[in-house]
Amino acid sequence: MSRHRRPGRPEAALTVAVSSEPRPGQWVVGRCWLGCGASARPVVWVGRASLWGPDTPHAEAPLYGCAECLARLAAMAREDQARRDVATAAVTRERR
Repeated sequence: MSRHRRPGRPEAALTVAVSSEPRPGQWVVGRCWLGCGASARPVVWVGRASLWGPDTPHAEAPLYGCAECLARLAAMAREDQARRDVATAAVTRERR
């Protein structure tokens, strides 16, 4: 903590450093970014969202999801993986 005072501002009694990224698996109360948009509910950090496009300015934010949306996302990922596995198996059989 700095001992230099800024004019017009009282010296802080306590300085708290907050990590820019939450710990993986750490549940916090916040807003779900995965579809339901619910706020003030338990959510877990999923990763960073990094968005940009030709007409959209670049934006980054931590991405959080609630248990229900994470379960839906996991089911979609498993379904997609199963579809790709079937397609890969079909291609492999055709090459034999």
